[in-house]
Amino acid sequence: MIKKYSAAVVLLFTLLFGTGSGGERVETLTYAVYPYLPNPGYYQELIEKRWAEIEPDIRLVRAEWNCYHDGRPEGIDVVMYDVVMRDSLIADGWIRPISPEAVWEPGDIYPHAFEGLTVGANCTAFRCSSAGTS
Repeated sequence: MIKKYSAAVVLLFTLLFGTGSGGERVETLTYAVYPYLPNPGYYQELIEKRWAEIEPDIRLVRAEWNCYHDGRPEGIDVVMYDVVMRDSLIADGWIRPISPEAVWEPGDIYPHAFEGLTVGANCTAFRCSSAGTS
């Protein structure tokens, strides 16, 4: 259980707190935390505080999304999901694999999180550069 939560938290922190933009500039970024984290509001406040320090020109917008029953996360840029749902989300095309070479700062990611979000030769999460994405 701890590994599952830490993988989800690492995913979102990696997506949000990685350095550099690697793509088009956006004005807003909509995100949803895993709703079953203990005290999701704490994580939202932490994410927003840190985000304001790193990317003050990009406004964060909170959204709610539940990987178990809410369907495709339309209009949400970054989601935190239960890795148990990984294979279903990949099969449905809701998350897109990337090459491991595209992952920014892989040394900052817990090994069990990196392994748990890797399928074959591709990663199914993490902030990445535009190179290596499809």
